[in-house]
Amino acid sequence: MKVSAIVAVALSVFVGVAKANEQDSFDCYSADSKGSDYQGLVSTTASGRTCQKWVANFPQKSEFAIGNHNYCRNPDGGKDKPWCYTLDPAREWEYCEVPVCDTTKTDYHAQADAIKTYMGHTVDCNCGSDKTAEGPWGGVATAH
Repeated sequence: MKVSAIVAVALSVFVGVAKANEQDSFDCYSADSKGSDYQGLVSTTASGRTCQKWVANFPQKSEFAIGNHNYCRNPDGGKDKPWCYTLDPAREWEYCEVPVCDTTKTDYHAQADAIKTYMGHTVDCNCGSDKTAEGPWGGVATAH
């Protein structure tokens, strides 16, 4: 296997792990804000009930006309997490099953060390030198 292919594999593992740790307000909600910043597309409650559109007043009377959609929200941060009015006349509102965002920061140095350990001393990527190395995209990269 060429050095460039090995480096490409190592980089894809590194980037994959980094992307897995990235979350935004579409995937999860901030516990600090109780989900008032959540902008995702979950539209059913934790028990499986369908959410009512926020501009609708049937079967529930909505206090928040925040849009012509039925996505879970916590408009004023008044509840513990994202919720919605339900279409079930017997149940006014319920919490939604939206995960809390992971607030831990990615330790890129530790991930780089792990890749270096995994790659071992059998491969020299020429990283940090004045040498050039073929990049995973097939081009030539020059260290600066």
